[in-house]
Amino acid sequence: MKPVMSWVASDCDINVISWNNAEATRFLIASGDDKGEVRIWDMRMLQPFMGAKKAEIDPITQIHWHTDAITSIQFEPREESILAVTSADNKMTLWDFSVEIDEADRV
Repeated sequence: MKPVMSWVASDCDINVISWNNAEATRFLIASGDDKGEVRIWDMRMLQPFMGAKKAEIDPITQIHWHTDAITSIQFEPREESILAVTSADNKMTLWDFSVEIDEADRV
């Protein structure tokens, strides 16, 4: 058996991934690594590779807020824009990707 897709997602160990199960956003995968970085990948941007060539893709979002390795990551099953993240820094964060920047804050 051969993989359908492959790409370099981090320059260190990836500890966890979560696939978004919501119908409208089931093309999103989140990954968390040893450096405390969270990345969101849009699977529609990946193309199956031919032979030994790996797909090249940049994450659509890259968050470096935690100060230690990401230990778990999970999309909220009933709200496609919410992502929960825990880390070895003893913190848990909830990220809401539907929130837009307020015009007053932009100035």
